Amino acid sequence: MSEIREPVADEERNPFPMPRASRAPEQLDRLGDQVRQAKRTAPTRPPRTSRRRRAPERRTGSGAR
Repeated sequence: MSEIREPVADEERNPFPMPRASRAPEQLDRLGDQVRQAKRTAPTRPPRTSRRRRAPERRTGSGAR
């Protein structure tokens, strides 16, 4: 299990190692701002048009028309 836990823990501590090594701190700040803005404006659920519609339920018994 340590073969899995160690890389996962490293990714959680250091999610963007390559950009951090190859970019200036100001560029990383702008990138962070863009990521935060995208998270604020990103949809949290699929649009209504993509939801599956359930078939209408049939009425039976005395309430049927």
